[in-house]
Amino acid sequence: MTATRVEQLKRDTFRNPIVLCATGFGMGWFPWAPGTLASIVALFIWWVFLSGQSAWVQILVVVVFCFFTVAILGLFTRRYGEQDFPFIVIDEILGMWVACLLLPPVWLLMLAVFVGFRFFDIVKPWPISWIDRNVKGSIGIALDDLVAGGVTCVLAHGLWIILTYFNT
Repeated sequence: MTATRVEQLKRDTFRNPIVLCATGFGMGWFPWAPGTLASIVALFIWWVFLSGQSAWVQILVVVVFCFFTVAILGLFTRRYGEQDFPFIVIDEILGMWVACLLLPPVWLLMLAVFVGFRFFDIVKPWPISWIDRNVKGSIGIALDDLVAGGVTCVLAHGLWIILTYFNT
């Protein structure tokens, strides 16, 4: 995608619902670490609106948002190309929400989740790196963040079990 096309997308963000959603309501245009910004905002939204909800509500929200994310990314990739552009951050929001799934809203645990998710999303150890290289299109763009969030979630649950065991 040319620099001119990117600038056009940036100008059209609030007129184009596909770009608006894919960029996390414009967060993707933040000049420094837009994925990190989107992860922070996603964590805040989770903490405020979803952490106190039942397990079923949390799972339902994540599943629905997963389908929504893949649909938005599908529309975006058909129109603008299949590359995972840095300004696409809806997948970071999804990954962060997966990472927070069914965890208590304890600030130290949420900090660990944030750091863990960003680590897995940026470093991309196997199998995340394999997914990033080999799974194309909207599924591929979302799946590496989904797996990074899943790995983070499993590790965070383990950390929470250890912390509560030694805290009793």
